[in-house]
Amino acid sequence: MNYKQYRNLRIITAAVLAGIISHAVVFNNYILAISAVLVGMAVMFFVKKQVKDILADERDYEIAGKSARYAMGIFSVTGSVATFFFMFQREANPFYETMGSVLAYSVCGLLLLYSFIFIYFQKYAK
Repeated sequence: MNYKQYRNLRIITAAVLAGIISHAVVFNNYILAISAVLVGMAVMFFVKKQVKDILADERDYEIAGKSARYAMGIFSVTGSVATFFFMFQREANPFYETMGSVLAYSVCGLLLLYSFIFIYFQKYAK
């Protein structure tokens, strides 16, 4: 299978998956939605193994690493600023304190996850 066939099959799989999930959500059948996602992932996994062309090279991985690092940095800074905003506005609406706390824990969790993955790759992925 070449890259063009793989790309077309990905588009078809995404369209079928979107239809099944929307049908499942309308009829409150979340088991169908979850199973459709799992089947779609399995299909894409096996189809990807059949592709003979190169799907990604070192430059793609470098760009992906840079974009992930920038996205993490932007989310951390904007999330921290929004946390302070929500905490200062808690007298206007008590729900803002909860939103600020959840956002603060999300930023902390993201930074901890990044740190653990970085340490893992630094030690074991050489």
